[in-house]
Amino acid sequence: MIGAEMVGVGDAWEDFQALADDRGWGDGLPLVPPTRERVETMLGVESDTRNESLGRVPPSWREATREAVAVNAVMAGCSPDVFPVVCAAVSATLEPSFNLYGIQATTNPVAPLIVVNGPRRDWLRLNGGTNAFGPGWQSNATLGRALRLVHSNIGDAKPWGNDRATHGFPAKFTFCAAENEEMSPWEPLHVERGFAPTDTVVTVMGIQAFHNVVEFIATEPDEILASLAANMAVPGTNNVSYGGEPVLVIAPEHARLIGDGGLTKSDVKRRLFEWARCDLSGVPEPTRDMLRSRRPRWADLANWPICDRAEDLMVLVVGGTGTHAVFLPTFGPTTAVSRVVSF
Repeated sequence: MIGAEMVGVGDAWEDFQALADDRGWGDGLPLVPPTRERVETMLGVESDTRNESLGRVPPSWREATREAVAVNAVMAGCSPDVFPVVCAAVSATLEPSFNLYGIQATTNPVAPLIVVNGPRRDWLRLNGGTNAFGPGWQSNATLGRALRLVHSNIGDAKPWGNDRATHGFPAKFTFCAAENEEMSPWEPLHVERGFAPTDTVVTVMGIQAFHNVVEFIATEPDEILASLAANMAVPGTNNVSYGGEPVLVIAPEHARLIGDGGLTKSDVKRRLFEWARCDLSGVPEPTRDMLRSRRPRWADLANWPICDRAEDLMVLVVGGTGTHAVFLPTFGPTTAVSRVVSF
């Protein structure tokens, strides 16, 4: 069953997998056959709204009905408990400001990151601690995978067709984590973005790369932030070309040291904005001219900020033990979008 289309195959899993591979429904990994029974279970109480559209998915602009999304969630291996989060994530990526068309068809290695906040993270079995961006957590893996299958199968962003990424990105398989709110000294992302602490919220971001930063010597807040900022100042990112909302993921150890030093999240953003400046002296002059034309407000500076305002930086606390941070430059012409999850 693919959307409203019913297809008949043999009883063996291999028969469905062969059909899915032949029709290009998958991502190269094994798929769960979306039988009628499994799709009905995934829809649950939403079965009466199966034909309701969450929006049109570019670049094909086909309708993402709840039933079609449920089919892809089944194939991804999602639990029905996670399905409302899948729907919220799909809806968020279809907001025009997210620029899914550009993300789907660009030559950049861009993948949507899903971040989940709120009280239902544990009930959903979403990991925000050790290895949060890695394997071993079914809800993380299948939630991110379901979103990508929706984008590929309904939006027709196939790696042999409309997805024009030059190199690709492993996060295109799946990219999802919860925020480690309990280990953060600051308000969680969803509260910062205006939602109630009791809301469960999904936020999507168009991420261009994954850059690990290790800083195991510095212990003073400003020293830690100076080290992280130096590693965020990367001239080749889309943020330098377009601005946007670059993301810094701070592990709990660094977050505690910074928070114990009395710095708020706003303080952190202001310091990073001032200190994460790119030296463009080694960039060829024609490239600098192009950058000046795209971000004329900074044309007279030799050292460029990676975004246009401190408020544009996004700071998350994710991860387990270890003095690491992760810099996630974004696609540039994209805006993070949040949705409350309705259970």
